[in-house]
Amino acid sequence: MTIAYPIAGIDVAKHTLDVAVLDAEQNCTIWSLASDQVELRKLARRLIARGVRLVVLEATGGLEVGVMLALEAEGLRVARINPQRVREFAKSIGWLAKTDRIDAKLLALYGERMRPRPTPLTSEIHRRLKELVARRKQLVDARAKEKTRAHQCSDDLVRTSIFDLIAHLNAQITAVEAAIDKLIDGEPDLAKKRRIVRSFGGVGAQSANAILAYLPELGVVSHKKASALVGVAPFADDSANRSGKRMTAGGRAELRQMLYMAMQAGYRTNPKLQPLYRRLRERGRSHKCALIACLNKMIKILTAMLKTDTTFMPQNTRIEHGCCTKPEVRQSSPSSPPPAVAIPQFRAHVLRGALN
Repeated sequence: MTIAYPIAGIDVAKHTLDVAVLDAEQNCTIWSLASDQVELRKLARRLIARGVRLVVLEATGGLEVGVMLALEAEGLRVARINPQRVREFAKSIGWLAKTDRIDAKLLALYGERMRPRPTPLTSEIHRRLKELVARRKQLVDARAKEKTRAHQCSDDLVRTSIFDLIAHLNAQITAVEAAIDKLIDGEPDLAKKRRIVRSFGGVGAQSANAILAYLPELGVVSHKKASALVGVAPFADDSANRSGKRMTAGGRAELRQMLYMAMQAGYRTNPKLQPLYRRLRERGRSHKCALIACLNKMIKILTAMLKTDTTFMPQNTRIEHGCCTKPEVRQSSPSSPPPAVAIPQFRAHVLRGALN
């Protein structure tokens, strides 16, 4: 990628922004401003006037989304970077000090040296879905804490207060789940994607919602990239004659936690995961290692299913020596209604590569 100067780095805080613009002569101009909508529009126009082609900023727990939307609305390209990568980059070039202005200059320098690709923003529907799924998890976690406190207290007034709060949390969880269902059902593409994902044994309603919210790339990118995004892809650790232990790293923790819990039931019930789990356990692998391998395979199968618009129905097919055997079909009576599912059924010859 050819470097296009100037490059801007923005350190995003709750109420302020620090902006650094780096030109081809390595001159850096730094200034601060408020992070309201009026100032953001002024900032976008100022950056365009200076000829900025790329803006680099860190992921800051959602605070950066408003900045990205405002800048992209004016035609600027924005790259959102993992903060850990920026900090490791600073250490590699010997920058140990850390202030907001230094961070802004560091981001501009990172954009020059590493040449990150612009980050495509997800749609407003996906952002809303992600917020709702995250809110449901927060409420469920709060309810679990209150249930633990209920077992640890003896005062009647405290217990009554806890149970009242649990009832309120239950009502809130129900309302959020209804909002999630309404949002997904209102989008045909999301509704169809959820039907396909839920057809896989072990993936329940909440796991499917989490996949839609936290992994919109599923079915678009390769299964290896999808596994890496979740954080279940094993990375090599070899050097010369040494063959190290492959470990997983990184990924989206919220999604990985939910799918890991789904696998606790999936490896027992799904006919495509049972043999893999059993084989790994017989080889001496730990329970957790076998579950991660099952999760990796599940992502591989889901990727193939979404790319081919097929549901998972293994009871309808048999795979013998790489060949597909036609299932036995019962003749339905003339009065029998047609099946309501509009999605094509699972076909072994389409997904054979993902299932082996």
